Amino acid sequence: MSDNRSDLRSVLADFGAKFSGDVVSDFGSPEEEYRSLVERSVPLLVPLLATTPLKLTGEDRVPFLHGQVSNDVVGLQEGGANRALLLTHRGHAAADMTVVRRRDDLYTLVDGGRGPEVEASFRRHIIFDQVEIEDLTGVLTTLALLGEGAPDILASFGAVPDRGRLFEGEVAGVRVLVHRAARTGFAGFDIHLRISDLVALIAGLLATGPRLAGEVALDCARIEAGVPAAATEAGEGVLPQEAGLMGAVSLKKGCYLGQEIMARIDARGRVQRGLAGVRLDRLPTFGMREVTFQGRRVGLLGRTLNHPTFGPVGLAVLRHDIPVGTKLEVGETGLKRMRLPFRPNLRSDGRRGSSGSL
Repeated sequence: MSDNRSDLRSVLADFGAKFSGDVVSDFGSPEEEYRSLVERSVPLLVPLLATTPLKLTGEDRVPFLHGQVSNDVVGLQEGGANRALLLTHRGHAAADMTVVRRRDDLYTLVDGGRGPEVEASFRRHIIFDQVEIEDLTGVLTTLALLGEGAPDILASFGAVPDRGRLFEGEVAGVRVLVHRAARTGFAGFDIHLRISDLVALIAGLLATGPRLAGEVALDCARIEAGVPAAATEAGEGVLPQEAGLMGAVSLKKGCYLGQEIMARIDARGRVQRGLAGVRLDRLPTFGMREVTFQGRRVGLLGRTLNHPTFGPVGLAVLRHDIPVGTKLEVGETGLKRMRLPFRPNLRSDGRRGSSGSL
């Protein structure tokens, strides 16, 4: 099977993409891309190069995956899609993904560059299971379409999936998989396609009104709406309940990795920390995560950036007993707790325009 990753970057560069490591940061002006979304209601089309498509086949694929991830796979109907997490044995949220069930296979579309860790975990847990795992990174790619006009754009192609469902068909003459994805406070969809079809799909979609944008603009909208991501707001030391990721966890399913911890916390009814917004004096040193108050650890910092409207801001997991406005520290950088969402008319549950939830 051919690997088209270099072709993918070349194609996006021809459209004006600027890269930061393995992701598209912007298409010339992240601030203008962000403002197009929130001020001018122009939908954005964002390449998600860090999304890893893993394909599972074999007669045991459904019960196997059901035992690995936090959401229900056995109860997911053919043509269904849901959000799930990979948890550690301590119940920490290591990665988030979308699980898609088709007639002959399952896809786990892993966010935030965590695909290799997820694949490695899956392979460690295959014992006698009849399961095969294939990384399709060099074959498939993902675009996020988000904004108040996103449903209308897909509707013009007859491609709007119901909540919890998958559209599998053609958009602009290109074969795609589409599902809803709540990446910001706006309606949103993930579109998966072959890399070889990328030029045709981008051209077809751009003709309907959106503009190309990078992940900086997406993260600006995500942070101001208070939408968490496991790759940045969770990870080692953070439970899904603390990071606001419980929409990807089923408390009704049977045994899976981390399930005992989830059941114990559900019985207890409360955790001591939760997702919060923070405003910083400046962006902290790369890799600094521990948030302190008078020398005492009170949380962990997630993604931070220079927001066009709010300046240096980010998301963090902080103790509930830290009041809004409290001055905190991360290393030598000062910060204070803020209410979410940052923008008062943008709710953190996705209720802006049409809901982008699965």
